[in-house]
Amino acid sequence: MPRIKRQPEPFAYRGDVDLLAALVNELKEPKDFGQPMIDEEVFAKTNLIRVLVLWDRWSEIPEEARTDVIRQAYLQADGQETADRLVLINGLTFPEAHDDELLPFEVIALHRRGDKYSLEDCAQAMTKLGASILERSDHPRLWFQTLEQAEECVERLKRHLPGSDDVWSISQSLARTGLLVPA
Repeated sequence: MPRIKRQPEPFAYRGDVDLLAALVNELKEPKDFGQPMIDEEVFAKTNLIRVLVLWDRWSEIPEEARTDVIRQAYLQADGQETADRLVLINGLTFPEAHDDELLPFEVIALHRRGDKYSLEDCAQAMTKLGASILERSDHPRLWFQTLEQAEECVERLKRHLPGSDDVWSISQSLARTGLLVPA
């Protein structure tokens, strides 16, 4: 089999400047919750970095350009040395990451008649915390990598809507089956 070597064009993305600026700003001054979610892992032996940026703003950006945007953002925010250490770079929307089984935990609203808050109130609170509305704008989805992240989200929702303790639930998808189980 032949060996094929490809050299990507460095920093070729020239698209949505606001998207790039927003990601640079997030790298410099990260929010403690919401979108985008930037997950970095530094490999101890090599000091190289794996980065996953979950963000619904990727929906209009081709996959090959997402990597370039992330690399450019790191270059602008942290400099050439950090940008050169990025080896595994991935940008996904929340639904894409969920479909790839990277986000097994979901916070859902179990709204009942007579609850203090309407379903619309719950949806607005979820959206303020970064819920994805790509699948359906009237049905926000809050997905997380860990149970701890989902629990933190529930606490934030309860603070946002005091007295809504019984409304929120966390479900966990079973890998490859799509079945939901209580977390």
